[in-house]
Amino acid sequence: MCLMDMSCSCNCCSSNPFNLGKTIAHKLKAALPECLECTNDLYKFEAALDPTQLASWKHDIEAWESDHSKPNPFELKVTSEFVSTCMIITILIKYFKLSPISSISIVRGQK
Repeated sequence: MCLMDMSCSCNCCSSNPFNLGKTIAHKLKAALPECLECTNDLYKFEAALDPTQLASWKHDIEAWESDHSKPNPFELKVTSEFVSTCMIITILIKYFKLSPISSISIVRGQK
């Protein structure tokens, strides 16, 4: 696999391989503003989170990246009780035509 295959531009330099530098420079120029925007969005998102939760999550991620035998922090932890509750709420909404709020109230034991 060549560099052009990875950049999805296989035909752009087939006639002149010296255009490779121009092509990569063009793609880099287009990617940099998007990269900066994503980085700024991440900083804003992290600033809105609780710092202790964020630090704990980062610690878990770094621990898992160094040793995959540790729990995967990306894995969704769902109990069978949660799944059963969601199924009941879905049935109440879909088949009994109840509103989501009414369905949740019924599951919680409220009227």
